[in-house]
Amino acid sequence: MQRHIILKKDDSEIVDYDHSEYPFYIRKGRLSGYPDFMVPNHWHDDIELLAVISGSMSYSINGEIVSLEKGEGIFVNSGQMHFGFSVAKSECLFLCILFHPMLLCSAYPYERDFVTPLLRIRRFSFLHLRPETVGRTAKVRTCRL
Repeated sequence: MQRHIILKKDDSEIVDYDHSEYPFYIRKGRLSGYPDFMVPNHWHDDIELLAVISGSMSYSINGEIVSLEKGEGIFVNSGQMHFGFSVAKSECLFLCILFHPMLLCSAYPYERDFVTPLLRIRRFSFLHLRPETVGRTAKVRTCRL
């Protein structure tokens, strides 16, 4: 079954949240579910966490390509152009979680001091998550704009 995401004219995704009152989305997906094994290039205000369950994929964030293998993942900051794909059209099973950054804001000081500054760092477009970095300080790879 082919999956389609709905995009506005500015290429922002209209996210189909799990519950209309809570901006949270959790889905398993397969690259084969998208035309030509490619999710359309898009952006959204949500933070995206994607983890590869099996197979592999390439992932483009603002034009920078990251290879994701089984057991790896990626954190994509709010407002970044991104998409997953497989040039070889090989299968990849993945878990995708989207959530609005304001869910991290239990009080205004948290929003002001921690969340908003993170969203405004232009150099911090993504973080490649690898098994060897779990439990340690993650190796940050950022797209240079």
